[in-house]
Amino acid sequence: MTELNTGATPNKLPDRDGWCRIQVSSDAMEAYLVIEPPTGEGNWPSKEDAFKAISAEKITYGIMEDAVIDAINNRQIKPVLIAKGKPPVNGKDAEINYFFETGVFRKAYIEDEYGRVDYRQVQNLQNVTVGQKIAEKIPPTPGEPGCNVRGEEVKATPGKDKQIKLGKNVAWTEDNLAIVSTINGEPTLANNKISVHEVHEVKGDVNFQTGNINFLGNVIIQGNVESGFKIEAEGDVTIYGNVDSADIKAGGNLFIKGGISGMDKSEIICGGDFSAKYIEHAKVSCEGNITVREAIMHCQINADLKVVCEGGKGLIVGGLIRSGEEISAKTIGSRLGTLTELEVGVKPGLKLESQELEQQVKDYKESLDKAEKAITLLSKTPNLSDERKEMLQNLIKTSYALKAQINEADARRQELLEEILVRSKEKGKIRVKEVIYPGIRVTMGKTTIMIQDEIKYAVLVYNEGEIQIQPYR
Repeated sequence: MTELNTGATPNKLPDRDGWCRIQVSSDAMEAYLVIEPPTGEGNWPSKEDAFKAISAEKITYGIMEDAVIDAINNRQIKPVLIAKGKPPVNGKDAEINYFFETGVFRKAYIEDEYGRVDYRQVQNLQNVTVGQKIAEKIPPTPGEPGCNVRGEEVKATPGKDKQIKLGKNVAWTEDNLAIVSTINGEPTLANNKISVHEVHEVKGDVNFQTGNINFLGNVIIQGNVESGFKIEAEGDVTIYGNVDSADIKAGGNLFIKGGISGMDKSEIICGGDFSAKYIEHAKVSCEGNITVREAIMHCQINADLKVVCEGGKGLIVGGLIRSGEEISAKTIGSRLGTLTELEVGVKPGLKLESQELEQQVKDYKESLDKAEKAITLLSKTPNLSDERKEMLQNLIKTSYALKAQINEADARRQELLEEILVRSKEKGKIRVKEVIYPGIRVTMGKTTIMIQDEIKYAVLVYNEGEIQIQPYR
């Protein structure tokens, strides 16, 4: 059988010219030229075709003409970057610069340029004069807008402002960019509030001769604080002797050159940083760091930031130590297996507030239960007297109020629990420079473990719901 000749070449592609198309990134900050090749006897696209495609896509900014021409001349079929936008420059956050030393550590011993400490030389107060600049604010910047390849403005993220509270005896300058002192005194920073305080100084001990001390500024005690006395100051408190079962409340920092022998009667509250040689049988609550040079023994310690006990013996034994960020010591516990509880990773105040709210909700529910039972009883009673009707109305109002209080307390507690969970994932560390003995209960996040064996040179961290033991570093 003879095949027919149709005159067509088998599998020959039709003649079609190549063309150009433009790919634009999702954020419109980059544009790519894509060359579709011709088929058959078709022609490759020209640079005019390329620029028409660019124009059709409304690409007007950052065009790299050389890249377009090279792609056309080299017949580049892979996507070629031919336009780039200008990214925005985000603004800088505001900054606060202080022209005085902040924190309790400025009251520690002075080191020379070689790091040697002269234990006879202690850095004392910092003084400022009327009109002296003690802080300045560098405002946030708005940033610089960018431009995408279509010529559209890309807005920058402006810098965040930073606020600082003004305390006593300070004022902003006219341009609101600097803070100056309005008296001669000592500057302090506590709870993000800057103040200048006058100083009350006791040349000897706090005892029956001086009585309790309550002062709006800073307090300096050259001697000891004897048993049963109280010191309360809005600013810093500096004690060059020891504290014997006394109560101290400092709105700022608290520095004790000696130690605290609390006999389970002392309560120490500090709004800034705290430092002492040792603490025995006392309760200490601090919104900053707690630094103890020798030992913490059988105490209840609450620190929003760090608890550090690494000088001398560097011993923590007995009691409950809570820290928002880190507990660090040479030795924790004892060979006798003394129970010592360590909780780290959550600000103690958050946990205590959560526990208080839990108790509040319990109390509210008990009151609500009693009110509802009384309402039910009165509602079923026929022919109520006017006095009983008024009682019923008051009980109904009370029940509504209690329900609102329960909802409010529950909502706040849920917020705290979520914050506690987030913080426990972000922070939490226990550093042991030498040894941690058995008998130590460690809590991080929702996880608690009991140390069963001696652990040396270790760091305990919280990771994915577990407390992990890592080498000290």
